[in-house]
Amino acid sequence: ERRTFRAADRVVSTNESYRSVALTRGGVPRDRTTVVRSGPDTRVMRPVHGTDHLARGGHLLVYLGIMGPQDDVDLVLRVVDELVHRRGRTDVRAALLGFGDCLADLRVLSHQLGLDDVVEFTGRVGPDTIAAYLSAASVGLCPDRNTPLNNRSTMNKTMEYMAFAVPPVSFDLVETRVSAQDTALYVPSGDVSAGMTPPVSRSGSRLRALA
Repeated sequence: ERRTFRAADRVVSTNESYRSVALTRGGVPRDRTTVVRSGPDTRVMRPVHGTDHLARGGHLLVYLGIMGPQDDVDLVLRVVDELVHRRGRTDVRAALLGFGDCLADLRVLSHQLGLDDVVEFTGRVGPDTIAAYLSAASVGLCPDRNTPLNNRSTMNKTMEYMAFAVPPVSFDLVETRVSAQDTALYVPSGDVSAGMTPPVSRSGSRLRALA
């Protein structure tokens, strides 16, 4: 890393947290650094109409993304378990859009938790299906725990939810606050019962997310 920083004519980072690594640990002068943030193409990722049936008359919780060991997607299932089996909510269901090394294990965990009727795994899907589910969603779940990597990283799914005016629900991460600001609900890291629940009213958060 030190050799790379010394040899670089310019360091391009995806956010200010990673630029600070170049400035402090790498000793790179600020005028040789640039931040280029990532984000969804809103010409493609935008709300569509006529998909409310996917929520089945209730609140639809959506997770969109890779399902690997580092993605903590099991916490999405723990959230649904908390809502359905401990809080008695009958008006929520969840859709998990994506794939990854943990998908098979997540299906098993969902069955073990008795969530077969309320959790749907779509697998790998295309833009039209993503648009349909996110347009019907009440919230978008960001289950990434507070780790040194996650705290510094910009989560694409957070901004993809916002492109569809879906309020993100996230653990409190530095860069997620930069991306989502006041459009998201932030809860303590790893605490399933603290607040990862569908909001009673989402209109204000939806407008802020879309803005």
